[in-house]
Amino acid sequence: VSVLWKLFTRRGEVVRARNAFQSALRVKRHDAYTWQCLGSLDADQQYYSAARETFSKGVQVCATYATRKRLAQLPLPTQRILYREDLAKIGSNSALNQVLLMEPLAAQKWRVDADQSGDGAADELEGDVEDVGWGVDGGDVVGSLIFVWGMMEWKCGEIARARELFLSAVAVEANEGGAAWMWLWFARFEISQGERERARQYLARSIRRDRSNADTWRTWAELEKSAGRNTLGSQIMDHAMQLSIKNQLAGERNLPNPLKRRFFRK
Repeated sequence: VSVLWKLFTRRGEVVRARNAFQSALRVKRHDAYTWQCLGSLDADQQYYSAARETFSKGVQVCATYATRKRLAQLPLPTQRILYREDLAKIGSNSALNQVLLMEPLAAQKWRVDADQSGDGAADELEGDVEDVGWGVDGGDVVGSLIFVWGMMEWKCGEIARARELFLSAVAVEANEGGAAWMWLWFARFEISQGERERARQYLARSIRRDRSNADTWRTWAELEKSAGRNTLGSQIMDHAMQLSIKNQLAGERNLPNPLKRRFFRK
């Protein structure tokens, strides 16, 4: 599913992508990741009303009774859903469009192996390419589905709905120790709302789950500096820079072997 989504999205074939997801759901209706991809596709096209309906339906199909019961109390939207023409009138510099909705779920690079792809996908997607969608590869992960829904509500200015969705998502993930990336972006959400103490707690939870993510430490450093704790912020930023260098060197050690035949193929 993720390969088709990325392929069709890069080609601009939105209709084919939507048809592929709908076909996949007819075969495996309880696949949370496919619901996430379908809702994200509509959100990426700025069809937020359709995306909201898809996310909601996916939760109803895939989530546990406790999660569905909690989300049944989700606050009602406070404003009308915006469409493409509305966004064009608002302009690209509006606060709404400054929420980088694409960024959190596009951090991972991905590779498609020729042996695992068909229909020319391997040739077009060969090598490391930045993820072009919102999706997080992870199978039937209901927490990711709910969290992505929350990201869309954040973009639409529905702060109360976004916060409740984020809380529900991390609660779903709690049995697995929680996802570090969720706590990081939950912290960034709270920073955007001026809730520094909440953000600091969420950053700590993210770091406990993944101490190697330099972005988390960098976000923490910026938070402390914004609160006037410049010395502490500088110390944390130094640590973030050291982690970045360490991670970069580790990545270089894992580069593909240039002597392999596949390395030269175009």
